[in-house]
Amino acid sequence: MNFPFYKLAVGRNDLILINLMGEALPDEELLPILAKRICRRRRGVGASGLILLFDHEEAVAGLRFFTRRGEELSRFYDPILCAARYLFDSGHAGTKALTLGTPEGIRSIEAIDSSSFRISLGKATDAEGNEFHEMIEKEGGTYLAVEGRTYPVTPVLLSYLWGIFFFNADPRKGMAKIGKPMAASRLFSRKFHPVFVQIYSDDDIAFWPWWRKGSGYRELSLAAAAAAAGSAARGFTNRSLMARCGSYDLYLEWREGDGEFLCTAGAEYIFTGDYFFDEELFYGGGGA
Repeated sequence: MNFPFYKLAVGRNDLILINLMGEALPDEELLPILAKRICRRRRGVGASGLILLFDHEEAVAGLRFFTRRGEELSRFYDPILCAARYLFDSGHAGTKALTLGTPEGIRSIEAIDSSSFRISLGKATDAEGNEFHEMIEKEGGTYLAVEGRTYPVTPVLLSYLWGIFFFNADPRKGMAKIGKPMAASRLFSRKFHPVFVQIYSDDDIAFWPWWRKGSGYRELSLAAAAAAAGSAARGFTNRSLMARCGSYDLYLEWREGDGEFLCTAGAEYIFTGDYFFDEELFYGGGGA
């Protein structure tokens, strides 16, 4: 089987998209194998996951997402931004909004322009699952001891547990030294993703997530929302702000009332091509 594909990226999170709309899906047991093979960095195209678009009766398209390990996820966000960009550019969607059928149901995406889309990332909670809200005091709270030093940390639960660390200066020089032991430690006896944040102003931050080795699929939009949640909760920023990760920008809104986090961002094309997948290797005993 030959699959034309697009490679897109949300920041440094690169994803492969295959459009199967109007076509029959490959056999179900082949989908995880296809994902693992096409996402291999050296022997495949190379990506952190595979997006499959297919016909859907109630939405512009259906979307299934597999990580590079062949695991199908039911909840995801960066793939939605990639799919929205492709569907908008290819004329499958309107100029204002589009819908996607996902394993969690129909998702609505607002088109801001041809390269920016607004999606909901859900509601954040604290580490105990309680409603996340502003903190009265900027100082105090939770601390994490790492290699003889103690760091203030703001825990945010948004699909995953994040630990937000604030720095007055650019923390990237020290990230290599402290990121790994931080990621290897525990918050409330749980694994978490550290996020390093520098505040520029009350509506502008920079953030750098540190991913644990072997942590599986990684999403930049969720890391940005966690950074925004911690910044606003501590009183360092407004509830709406620009979050920057290198040259990639996301706009985050923490809505009053319902506590929903909205992310406005886009996906960029990297390249396109064709991938030949020999299903006979699977049926003939070649395995994954």
